[in-house]
Amino acid sequence: MDVEKALKRIGAVVAFGGLALGVANYLATAKREAETRNLDARKQYLTRQLDLYTEATRAAAKLATALAGRIVGRPRLALLTSPQPRSIGSDGSLAHSESEAS
Repeated sequence: MDVEKALKRIGAVVAFGGLALGVANYLATAKREAETRNLDARKQYLTRQLDLYTEATRAAAKLATALAGRIVGRPRLALLTSPQPRSIGSDGSLAHSESEAS
């Protein structure tokens, strides 16, 4: 009789362990699938965001290089050779005081 009770208890423990393992496996699979669905849903947004960031970076680079060419390129020589410029004009040229111009 003791052997029969022990076998029944062992069988119950194994069955309960199998059930617990099945539930854990189901929950892990459900979590992975939810993460996959979430990433798929965000993919379009993330792709568009990356495109906009790339476009903004290119525009900023073009602006920076265009301004550098206008302000630093040609007038730089004038800055080194002319005394005290007043300001840099919108066309990139240097404006000097009236006494220096004559």
